[in-house]
Amino acid sequence: MSLTLDEIYYSNTIFCMRNIILLVASILTFTCNAQKKIDHQYFQQILAAGDPGRVFREATQLRKDVYGKCAFLDYYIGKSLCLSGFVPKSREWFHYILDHYPLKQDARDFISNEIVNCAKPVVLTSSATNTPQPLPVAGVSGVSKSGPTYDCKDKSQLITYSDIVSDSTLESRLFPLSEKNNAIKKIQNLVGREYQVNARDKYILVTPEQMQINADEVKQVTDNLEKAKQFFASYYGLRAPDKLITVYLAGNWDDLKKMGAKVHNLIIPETIYGYSVLGDLSLLGIASPDQIGTLYHELFHLIVRTDAGDLPAWLDEGMASLYSTSYWQGDVLMGGNSWRIAQLESGYLSDTGQQIPLLDSLVNYNWQEFNGGAETDLCRAAVNYALANHFLLFIQSQNKLHDLVNKFSKRPDPGDQQSPPAPDDTRLLEEVLQKPIEQVQKEFSDWLLLQSRNVGASSNINSGSNINRPMNEEELGYGAASFDSWLSRTNELLNTLQNSPKSDMVPTYTKKVNAIEKKYRKWETKYNRYLTEPEHKQSEIREREFFGQSAFYDPLDINVNKAKAKMNEQKEKLWILYKELKPLVNNTGRQQAF
Repeated sequence: MSLTLDEIYYSNTIFCMRNIILLVASILTFTCNAQKKIDHQYFQQILAAGDPGRVFREATQLRKDVYGKCAFLDYYIGKSLCLSGFVPKSREWFHYILDHYPLKQDARDFISNEIVNCAKPVVLTSSATNTPQPLPVAGVSGVSKSGPTYDCKDKSQLITYSDIVSDSTLESRLFPLSEKNNAIKKIQNLVGREYQVNARDKYILVTPEQMQINADEVKQVTDNLEKAKQFFASYYGLRAPDKLITVYLAGNWDDLKKMGAKVHNLIIPETIYGYSVLGDLSLLGIASPDQIGTLYHELFHLIVRTDAGDLPAWLDEGMASLYSTSYWQGDVLMGGNSWRIAQLESGYLSDTGQQIPLLDSLVNYNWQEFNGGAETDLCRAAVNYALANHFLLFIQSQNKLHDLVNKFSKRPDPGDQQSPPAPDDTRLLEEVLQKPIEQVQKEFSDWLLLQSRNVGASSNINSGSNINRPMNEEELGYGAASFDSWLSRTNELLNTLQNSPKSDMVPTYTKKVNAIEKKYRKWETKYNRYLTEPEHKQSEIREREFFGQSAFYDPLDINVNKAKAKMNEQKEKLWILYKELKPLVNNTGRQQAF
């Protein structure tokens, strides 16, 4: 089944008591955000005994604990209010669930039905019909956001499952900090001897055997992750996970693909650079000991969802994207310039038929809307991710990130029947910035326009050895040589493969190479033509709309940048193909220099 860009949540099962009755669960325990246990039978018995007030009090208390902010506890709170006759407040809780958790469609339908059914008379009973209705708990956070979406109309870029890993299986991979030896044994059995499994500090580090990571590199990775974790927890006042975190470090996309399939039964497309799973406290990403920006991104997800599982989509994903490209300024981790600015430029918007939403809309999107709607529109999602990323860079420039996360992580929930309605995200944002949303919009639009004019300009901040980011083009490989160089190397591999027992694979790969070269040459021709336009056209200035404001741009620059981006896209695809071919050729006995 296809899943959204950003959030892929493993579900457990609850049951709804039909015949105007309540059925909560048929299993004894339920994992809430990886570690919080909820005794379904206990709550079900209390409800059946006619004491929803007790369920409300106890569920509300559990919600204050670490891992307590999750859709399932919120469901119990909303249901207990409904059964107590407080219909408006119950519906507010159900709407809160729809707005603040990344639910799959069947879970959204279930909660929507609860909103409708709450107005009907309810008779409590212990009998039930077994109608499974899932709510999300532990999860896999899909991260195509960690890499470019080449063709946002291509649904093959969605992560899919080959088979869903059960919550109990994920839970079996969780270990206290004192049980490193047991954790190593468990993870080693899971991944096999083709991987190295090391334990240090509060982390289990898993790497492909061919990576040959040494003790100093293990220390480097775990020290950097722990420094970032301590920063996230202390600076934002968040309670971090209290168990070992398992880190799967992939040297390239092939490694990540194999790891995702082996560990979580995921089918990972080429555009994914990393993801995280709250259910077993794991994070996976393409990285090296020197460049772990993708891991910082996923680490933020794990920490924030441990303590603030109801953080809105724009803030959760925007903050994580912020730290994909980051640097240390003293003891503070700062977000750096992002490649996502290109997805807010007119060329991308025109090509994909998208518009940039106003902030008042963005900050009130639920997770489904943020991820492209019920139809999972990747073009729309890419714009939302880019906008959230840059809005948080803007807030960082105002020195308000700490206040923002603190405000939203400690936001008032809907409460009981006497509580006022919970504030929406616009109101909370205005309180943090101490400005009306219209003024925030104008100031952000001006700031973003300045950033867009500086696309491609070098940044002193984003250079140097202290930058933490996803591996760049040269480190990933394809930027280290021209397209023609990679084409020559790839054809050499094909020639070698042609004279091997695997020669039957050559026609398929040749077809792929030819298709890539054809697209590259098309954009190369356009690129060269744009550069040789008459001088009077090069200076032509036209007006465009950017966030509803008049701005100016050089259409030639946009065409040149677009053509260059398309060429780079094909070059990276060719490089990925080269990486697929290289092991095949190596296995025939001929080693090629990378």
